[in-house]
Amino acid sequence: MMNTITKTLRQSNKTAILPLALVSCMGISLPAFAATNATATNTKSVDNYSEIAKELTLMQSVLDTALKQPATKGGIRYRGMSVNYLADQGVVFEISSSQSRSISLFNHNGQNMPVGPHAPAAPVTPSIPDIINFRGMEEGIEQIEVIVENAMENVEMAFFEHRDELHQLREQERDIAWELRDAQRELRDLNFTLRNADSQSKDELTKEIKELEKKVAKYSAKQVAAEAKSQALLNERQSKLAQQHAQKEQAKKQFLAQFEMQVGDALCRFGSGLRAVPNTAYVNFVIKDMGLGTDGHASNQIYVFTMQDIKACVQEKIDVNGLVTAAKVYQF
Repeated sequence: MMNTITKTLRQSNKTAILPLALVSCMGISLPAFAATNATATNTKSVDNYSEIAKELTLMQSVLDTALKQPATKGGIRYRGMSVNYLADQGVVFEISSSQSRSISLFNHNGQNMPVGPHAPAAPVTPSIPDIINFRGMEEGIEQIEVIVENAMENVEMAFFEHRDELHQLREQERDIAWELRDAQRELRDLNFTLRNADSQSKDELTKEIKELEKKVAKYSAKQVAAEAKSQALLNERQSKLAQQHAQKEQAKKQFLAQFEMQVGDALCRFGSGLRAVPNTAYVNFVIKDMGLGTDGHASNQIYVFTMQDIKACVQEKIDVNGLVTAAKVYQF
C-alpha cells in the first residue's frame, strides 16, 4: 500500500515539474516567463477592445442612419447618439432627442407648476418640409433642429407671458381686498359714532354711511368678478396643460414604438457584425430625458438587450418583435 502511494506522489511531482523544466531548458527565468505571459494577455485584451471599437463604430453608423428616418410631423425627433463599451458588462448607446429640452421646461406635467391665464397664441413657426433626405443631407437635420428650437422658444415666451399676466391679476385682487377692508373698517367706525351722535350729526353721518355702503358694495362686486376671472383663467390654463401633456405622452409613445422597431430591425440585420462583443455581454440603449421620475426630475428610458437574443434574431430563431419583447425596459 505504501509503495503505491509513493509511486503516485513521484508521478505527480514529475508532472508539475515538467513545464518548469522545459522553461529552464529554454534558458528563460521564471519571472521573465510570467511577464511574457502577462504581456501576451494584455496585448490580446487591447487588440480585442480595438476590434470592439471598430465594430461599434460601424453599428453606430447603421443605427444613426436608421433613427434619422423622418418621424411623425410635430412629434419627438432623434438628434444623435454616443457609444461606450464597459468591460465584462457590454455596450451602452446613449440617445438624445428633442424631448430632452422640453422635459426641462414642463417638469411637473402641469400638476404643481405655477400657471397663468391664457395668452395670445405664439407666432406660427415654419412648417417642416415634407421630404428630407436624411441619409445624405446634413442640412435636413440642421433645419429640423432650428425649427424645434424656435418652437420651444415660442412655448417658453408664452409660458412667461401667462405667468406675468396671472401675477398682475393677483396684484389687482390684493389691491381690491385692501380697499374693501379699509371701506368696511370706516363703515364700522361711522356706525359706532352714529349710535352716540346728536340728531343734527346723525343726518350727516347717515349720508356718509350710505356712500360708504355703496363703496363697499362696489369693491365687493369687483372682488367677486376678479376671483371669478382668475379661476376661469386658471381652469382654462390647466385644461390646456392637460391637453399638452396628453399630446406629449402620445408623441412619446409614437417615438418609442418607432425607436424599438428601428433598433430591433438594425440589430437583427446587422448584429452579426458584433463578433468581438462577448456572448455574455449586454447591448444597452439609454434615451435621455424621456419622462419624469417620482422626484419630479427627468428620467431616462432604458432598453437592455442580450447578445444571445441578438444573435438568435440574426439567425432568424426569433423575429424583431421577439427581440424587442425579450429586452428589459425601464425608466431611471
